Amino acid sequence: MNTDLRLLHDELERSEPGLDTGDAAAERFTRLVLDHLIEIGRVEDGRAAVWEGPAGRGVGRVTGYGIGEQGDTLDLFAAEIGGPDELRSLRADDLDRLAGQAGRFAEMALKSGAAATDDGEGAAMVAAIRGVRGRLRRVRIFIITDAVSAARRMPRRNVGDLPAEIEVWDLPRLARSMSVEGEGEPIDVDFENSTFGCQPFLRLDGGGEHSTFLMMVPGQVLAELYEEHGAGLLEFNVRSFLSVRGKVNKGIRETVLNEPDRFLAYNNGIVVTAESVYERFVPGVGKAIARLENVQIVNGGQTTATIHDAARRLGADISNVAVAAKVVIVGSAVRDEMVKRISRYANTQNPMQQADLSANEPFHVAVERLSRSTWCAGGERRWFYERARGQYDVELTREGNTPAKRVKFLQQTPKELRFSKVDLAKYLNAWGRRPHDVSLGGQKNFTQLMEDLRRRNGLSWEPDQQWYQDLVAVALIWQAAERVVRWEGIPAFRANVTAYLVALLSARSSSRLDLRKVWNAQTVSAELETMLRSWALPVRDALVSGASTRQRNPTEWFKREECWTEVCAMDLAMPERLPGEFELGMRPIDLMPSGSSPGSSDLTAAARVKGIGAARWTGIAEWGSRTGRLHWRQSAIATTLSGMAAQQWRKDPSPKQVDAAISILNVVEQHAPELVG
Repeated sequence: MNTDLRLLHDELERSEPGLDTGDAAAERFTRLVLDHLIEIGRVEDGRAAVWEGPAGRGVGRVTGYGIGEQGDTLDLFAAEIGGPDELRSLRADDLDRLAGQAGRFAEMALKSGAAATDDGEGAAMVAAIRGVRGRLRRVRIFIITDAVSAARRMPRRNVGDLPAEIEVWDLPRLARSMSVEGEGEPIDVDFENSTFGCQPFLRLDGGGEHSTFLMMVPGQVLAELYEEHGAGLLEFNVRSFLSVRGKVNKGIRETVLNEPDRFLAYNNGIVVTAESVYERFVPGVGKAIARLENVQIVNGGQTTATIHDAARRLGADISNVAVAAKVVIVGSAVRDEMVKRISRYANTQNPMQQADLSANEPFHVAVERLSRSTWCAGGERRWFYERARGQYDVELTREGNTPAKRVKFLQQTPKELRFSKVDLAKYLNAWGRRPHDVSLGGQKNFTQLMEDLRRRNGLSWEPDQQWYQDLVAVALIWQAAERVVRWEGIPAFRANVTAYLVALLSARSSSRLDLRKVWNAQTVSAELETMLRSWALPVRDALVSGASTRQRNPTEWFKREECWTEVCAMDLAMPERLPGEFELGMRPIDLMPSGSSPGSSDLTAAARVKGIGAARWTGIAEWGSRTGRLHWRQSAIATTLSGMAAQQWRKDPSPKQVDAAISILNVVEQHAPELVG
């Protein structure tokens, strides 16, 4: 357990260098845990923000919050953190105190006349909560701690007139969930003790390493599972289904609302995997499934999420909804590989992209390979890309199996030189002048980056060593920006200021800053650091005043492209003698090839579209319709482009047509490259 404590604090120190004590430590710990809970699908969104003060008849305190996508769930986080050297326990009265403080804060924030005690992130949090108070349906309080607790959940309570669930994420639970093997906590389905009872089934096959059943799952069971576990129930499923309001799910939604008793007839059903199954004999029925353990829905995420949404948001009666389910019982030894294959082969509601398991995409595999083989100048140290959480610790254990080897590994691959997928997304989007995307938060920013990479470059593009070295140089610039923000004592919105500083440096240098010089030195010059420091407070002031002028919540304003446009136009002082990294004769450095920066990259994309002849565009349209690989609208766009090509492109395709065409070409290159060869 002491090892788990040390590893947790090592991870905290890596992600948040220079950890302070008190509120700063609690805020940074909250940020670390929040990113993880978003990653595993336990919460939809959130950000760290400390608020403490008088509330009702006592003290209110929280260290972070999140608001669900539908605006009807308020998540509150209460962090309690100690040091890396002393293993502590939290008693029941400690948990009750933390839950009570969070509850009192919520009641205060939801009152019309209540006022925040500061003008920073705490005030922004109160304003955001107040903005959705009319839609809130429930509150969830997450107690997060590096101590050990005997409790996982606490009894429900009320916050004002809202029901509040309380979860405890202590050291053992965090350690299990954040380990390299961790896939979230096992989800069990107990039919026997539900209102529906054990469910009949039909056995299709059995023996060997798996067995398969057919059964019906009540819609209410699916909705309740999704309510409790969210996207964690769909860990191996498509991640893009989580927005359930699009036309893709219109048929599912209309059936639930208008013809729930016909849902079984109209819907294709779901595919479920489980690690074990328990059967019971039911008089008049025979053998029935009583319990499934370690359940995942690997196909049917849209069905599940839409049933839940129709019941929760639209008030649909789902008591008569039944869903056909194919249940595959598969042991842990082959579970990962088999589940991925089931997910890939079975998913037919939307064309399945390799992107659904983004860590396994060629791009991430290539970055990992480059990080293992590319050494810093002098050949003594290297950076370490964690394609999957916990890889660094696994490598350290494997390579450092003796004290001498462990010391050597830590010297060659220091912990401070490792970075994650979320870090990579911050670096690329900030340097790509999209600090508003970075301000969306770790997981959403990562999603935005990957969507852009796939749209622009397809799924098969792999970076080279020079690209990787430029990426590390941007990481060093990001770290420098973090340092100057800390040195200036900026109390709130530090992450946003950092992202905007890096984006401004990219813009002011026209992306011609000599990243190779930064790579070779493995640091930025004192002159560049001084320049960034002189910008930090003006940038912070511009961000906050922009939100104030528009009477917007600051954290929401920072996510808007208009915010970046305004900050980019600032008149920032440049030193008479530019830092040595500025090489104005250099080529612009684009870390998103044929990608996201305006101007030349858009022309490159348009040229790619116009390079396809009329006959080929016609062939693409016919192929898309025949195979179903393209949406009917995409096939229609391909037909339109065929006509434009036949007229020798007398009219250029619009930017929207270019974007749509690039998406089409990426699908074609993945599934039928001969059509564009």
